Amino acid sequence: MACQREAVRLSTAVRPAHVHANVPIVSAADVDLLRLPPPAPPHPVAKPGFVGREAEIDRLAKLMDSDRRVHVLAGPPGIGKTSIALAAAGKVSGALWVPARDTVSFVEAMAAVAREIGVDEASVARCREMCGSRLDDDAAGPRAFAWTLVREEALRNTDGRRRMLVIDGADDPDAYLQILQEAVSLPSSRWLTVVTTSYTATALLPAGVHHETVEPPSREECAAILLGRVPDLDPSRHEAALPVAEQTAELLGRLPLAVHVAGSQHGSPVVRHTLTAYADELKGHAGADPVRVAVRLATDAVSADRLAALAVLRLLAAMAPAAPFPLDMLDAAADRMPDDPEIRRGWRTLRDTGLLEFGVDNGVHVATLHPLVGAAVAGGEPGPDPAAALDAATRALDTPSEPALRVWLLLVPHVQRVLAEDGPASGAALRAACRTVRHLLRRGMYRVAAALADRAVERSATLAPDNPDRLGALLHRGLARQALGRYRPALQDVRQVATIERRRRGAPDPAARARRLEIEYHLAAILHDCGARGGLVRAERLLRAVRKLRSDLLGPDHPDTLTTGYRLGLVLQAAGRPREALAELDAVVAARSQEHPDTLTAMQARAYARQAIGGADSLRQAGQDFKQVLDLRIGVLGEYHPNTLITQHNLAWVEQAKGRYVAAETLFRDVLALQLRRCGPDHPHTLATAANLAWDLLQRKQFAPSRQLFEQVLRIRERRLGLNHPDTQTTRGNLGWLTYEEGKLDEAVDRLTDLVSDRVRSLGAEHPRTLTTRHNLALSLRSQRKYDEALDQFDEVLRIQSRVIGPGHESTLSTTYNYAVTLRMHGGDKMLDRSIDMFGEVLDRQLTVFSSRHPSVVQTREQLIAALRQRGTAADLDRASDERTPSRAAQALSRHRTDREYDDEPRPPLSRDPLLAALLAG
Repeated sequence: MACQREAVRLSTAVRPAHVHANVPIVSAADVDLLRLPPPAPPHPVAKPGFVGREAEIDRLAKLMDSDRRVHVLAGPPGIGKTSIALAAAGKVSGALWVPARDTVSFVEAMAAVAREIGVDEASVARCREMCGSRLDDDAAGPRAFAWTLVREEALRNTDGRRRMLVIDGADDPDAYLQILQEAVSLPSSRWLTVVTTSYTATALLPAGVHHETVEPPSREECAAILLGRVPDLDPSRHEAALPVAEQTAELLGRLPLAVHVAGSQHGSPVVRHTLTAYADELKGHAGADPVRVAVRLATDAVSADRLAALAVLRLLAAMAPAAPFPLDMLDAAADRMPDDPEIRRGWRTLRDTGLLEFGVDNGVHVATLHPLVGAAVAGGEPGPDPAAALDAATRALDTPSEPALRVWLLLVPHVQRVLAEDGPASGAALRAACRTVRHLLRRGMYRVAAALADRAVERSATLAPDNPDRLGALLHRGLARQALGRYRPALQDVRQVATIERRRRGAPDPAARARRLEIEYHLAAILHDCGARGGLVRAERLLRAVRKLRSDLLGPDHPDTLTTGYRLGLVLQAAGRPREALAELDAVVAARSQEHPDTLTAMQARAYARQAIGGADSLRQAGQDFKQVLDLRIGVLGEYHPNTLITQHNLAWVEQAKGRYVAAETLFRDVLALQLRRCGPDHPHTLATAANLAWDLLQRKQFAPSRQLFEQVLRIRERRLGLNHPDTQTTRGNLGWLTYEEGKLDEAVDRLTDLVSDRVRSLGAEHPRTLTTRHNLALSLRSQRKYDEALDQFDEVLRIQSRVIGPGHESTLSTTYNYAVTLRMHGGDKMLDRSIDMFGEVLDRQLTVFSSRHPSVVQTREQLIAALRQRGTAADLDRASDERTPSRAAQALSRHRTDREYDDEPRPPLSRDPLLAALLAG
């Protein structure tokens, strides 16, 4: 019972015999974090019924039998690079297809490739959550991480099988060069990477990359492509049509895309005319762009449905080029835009014309417009407003039965494109962006959401400060920043929105009231995450008001009302009032389905509150609570979800709190290894586990690795949270106690004195964390033989603890015990008398919780015997003899336990410990 350790962040009472490692439960965004569905298998590579260019296709497929490492197919858009690669991959067993049109799609597909070749689910999930976007300044980072996953597994794989990895559409120069640099690192004995690109520069190609420029096919091959698009063409008709097909191909400049459109037009059931007439029509457009001519003729031939078809083409042309668009969203846009042409009828008309490609992307039915086709239809009369279409589609899909994550990911590049248009951003574009940000945050795609939110705020700068759409963009940027742990800038955004909303005049309608309550809730949540005492007071006041109004407006059991109650419980816990927190959390759990993710979060917070209250068997009960939550979380969220891992961490923490340090270290290491792969080295949950592992090492006198871990945690927390955030202060306290244990008493006193001042200022003099620091400062002063100063600290801490958390709480008993030890060491009859009384009080209370053989009971008995013998009366010596016999047996047992817990095999230096080295490298 030498020191006190702070409990988990949401359980702010102190526990005896420990100092801390912070365990954040969940952030505001984590409350809504649903299980990320696994990425769909890599895009299937099937033979596309391709005709023509057989020599090029066979040559590419035969490279699988060579030592070629990376092969680039380069050429202008529409030349047929993708068709050649697709056809060649269809001839190869186990080929994998990755679109490189944008970072989101690339990382999703590479995550699926990693999963396909055997990478563990935790690493795949982290890869998807790291996914950036073109708006993200660090988009290269997620791409590189995706490559790392595939490369490391590829180097381990020794089954001798060679795969073809096709990366299609690497047209962005930066992404293209990165892809080449990463691809050459794959072992050539097992991988051939084929990259298609319109980027033709060859000066900077890495060694090991073979570059091939794709040339236009011959007249004969183009004729085969054209006639291959016409179904039911028997040999005699094919032979008769061949000369005209060759002439048509030549008139179209032998550009495969234009030839494909022409052939598809003739094979379409809604477009019928003779090939001869088509060739005659082409002669009137000699010298014109072949794709524009082919598109013009195809849309003219649609006749009655021409306007509907053009509406769809122009809508998609205004979106992101070559990025698939979910067909369900086209339908939703049509339903919400009755004044525009019939979009649904338009895309169905286009199904067989070759103007629009239809397929499946990660399980979602999509339509993809080739950029050249989009450029050909972009002129003339404008089509539907893309921002309005996205607004309508996202509004229709923003329901409780919302679509899967991959639908929202497919939408990201289109929203980015609309936001990138010149001129002030429309309200429709901002609303679509905000809905997309919200759903990405719910699914843990924080980086993508943050990049999109940043662009939305940037584009809304020309709007009036109180414009609702600008306020929506600011609010969602604040939520994205909060999800990333950037609490102070998040608070600035949300506070600005709340201030403007409060100034609005007039009675709001129910929808406006609900919106204002949502803003006030988010403001309170961020104030709580910031952790300062004043913020907690304001957060509690706000949450109580919001819950009352939400209950009146929506009902007491509405999800929003319950979420407010849950957050109020967290605030009360952070404020050091676990009994009030437990009452709030009990009510939330009782009102919700047990399997719901939000319920599991509340159940875990309730376990913290129960443990913080203390009492008989509190650790055993906490262990049972965490085990129940873990079993449910594995079923609902999956084994590798961050919240599942933090519950596993809490079970390790219970073992540590029981003094089972070796067992706890093993569990902490298992969790930390998963968190490093799943969450990264600077995720709050990873830091919590690292800090607890450092505390474990400290208890076993392994000071060097403990200090390195604590210092790394402190560096990251100072950078992310600031010097005086409660979590950062906790790590400062840990380092202060470590310094004390190392025998650097003056430095320890200085560290703890500074921390006491900061905690009084930020949390208040009576907060449990402040009392923990003062308790440990008193121990440091006692070690310097500054008994009077130590007694003053102990006396004040004990007085407050007895009033706030009760005389029977473990933390109060810890202070009472150390106060009594200090009195005995100080000497003097009165002090010795008081010391003996206090030891007796502690022992009596301990024996109501622990057996006589528990180490804490043994320790208190030994101190009591020493004090009795020091006073030395006959009665004292008789009592000391009575205490000694059970004490000897208990001491023997304790010594055996200590040997078992501490005398494990020595660990290698930290520099050779791969797990801890990975954390320090982050």
